[in-house]
Amino acid sequence: MRNVYGDPSKIDAATLRRYVDFFYGEGTRAAIGKKVPTLDFSEVDTDVLKTLDVPALVLWDARNRWIPTAHAAEFASRIPRAKSVMDAGAHPPPSRRNSPHRNLASITSSSHR
Repeated sequence: MRNVYGDPSKIDAATLRRYVDFFYGEGTRAAIGKKVPTLDFSEVDTDVLKTLDVPALVLWDARNRWIPTAHAAEFASRIPRAKSVMDAGAHPPPSRRNSPHRNLASITSSSHR
């Protein structure tokens, strides 16, 4: 979890429980361990992303060592109106609901660039 959060102090007991429940689900750990860090975008059909006609923000935590930061730009490049923002404090999806003020600051600042 430290590889995802970057800041271990952000991991509370409820968040830890969600991760444990998720990662110890049948087959989950093996599947994620094989796929996420080695994802090759040339092998993934992302054509549907080209059809999106809305502004999109790909918010990525720059301290995330588990999912490579290069994935953010790669993902955003497939959405016509997307912007990729690296933020050293953008928390991963399970915890974003716990820090909306932090994510709002990232969203607001990126919309004025």
